[in-house]
Amino acid sequence: MKKRLRKKKRVGEFQEFGFLIGFRFSCELNIEIRDDFIDKFLEQAIKANGLMFGGGGEEIAPNRMDFSL
Repeated sequence: MKKRLRKKKRVGEFQEFGFLIGFRFSCELNIEIRDDFIDKFLEQAIKANGLMFGGGGEEIAPNRMDFSL
């Protein structure tokens, strides 16, 4: 298969791997602890392993956040 077609089909050297992770913070957790956790997770789990991420969070109730990375 030609390189252009492999790239288009994302096979061979253009293959991508991914996974879904999500977590929910309780309302008792203050914002500084939550932000510190996210920063450490991204630094130690994602960046340290040469991974990339995309995603974000949303407020599902007052002081309650849902995150998917």
